[in-house]
Amino acid sequence: MNWYHDLYVGESIKGKEKKIKRKLERNAGMINVHVITLASNGVDVFDIIPAWEIKIFKKHFNDLFIVGIAGDFDEAVLMTGDIVMEKYKETGRLDTGKVIRENWE
Repeated sequence: MNWYHDLYVGESIKGKEKKIKRKLERNAGMINVHVITLASNGVDVFDIIPAWEIKIFKKHFNDLFIVGIAGDFDEAVLMTGDIVMEKYKETGRLDTGKVIRENWE
């Protein structure tokens, strides 16, 4: 798993990111946590994956590029919109996935 250097974290899980990252690395499923990754299909911008499915995704995709973590699906959806708007304001570009990949560290 590859973690974005400036990981986006939902308000509902602020302060728990280290614990959640550790659990995700160890394939420990969590019921409500959702992970925002760069799209695996190369067409969309993001995938929103329930944390309990990460183990499956890791088997099928060698590199998961994790951009954010959220406390539930609704929070993840709102965060993706915020990320797109933030990157658009910074760069004037709407190809958010490409912008993030170019700035991956």
